[in-house]
Amino acid sequence: MSSLNELGLARPLDRHRFEAQLGARLALAEHQQRRFGIVLVAADSLAWINRRWGRSAGDSVLRKLGRRLLSSLAMDDLFARYEGNRFAIVRWASSVDRAVAFAQHLAGRVANTPFDIPDSNDAAFLTASMGVALGEAGVQPPALIAAVEQALRRAKDAGGNRVCSPSPPGRGLG
Repeated sequence: MSSLNELGLARPLDRHRFEAQLGARLALAEHQQRRFGIVLVAADSLAWINRRWGRSAGDSVLRKLGRRLLSSLAMDDLFARYEGNRFAIVRWASSVDRAVAFAQHLAGRVANTPFDIPDSNDAAFLTASMGVALGEAGVQPPALIAAVEQALRRAKDAGGNRVCSPSPPGRGLG
């Protein structure tokens, strides 16, 4: 299992490698009778930053967002640039409630400190929408990915800047 130490701080997994590691994490969770949370993070208002300061500024903010998320992770968490403006994180968690609390912590880290805009004296506040699901024995990777993507859609459809799970807190995918 890859750790942040093995991956290096500047190089998150890509989506393909993340999905392979997710399958391995599910197998390990089943073997160890543990659960984990998966958090899918999407930057809100990135299109506005791209329009106002240009795509290179948006790319810079996205890299800074990745570093900010990474700074909140434990050594055995998985971290990936999932696609576009999305990042994925896997962390051991005993319940959806704990995974949601972790995602809310991340959302605060994103929203409470502005991102400097390169080549200007400007800074922009950015928020993030987050979907959370619980990985546990018997859940297959495609079902887990579908659940976390559904939760992220709910967060974005509700206006962004929030954390949603596919099921009520305290319940898994079961």
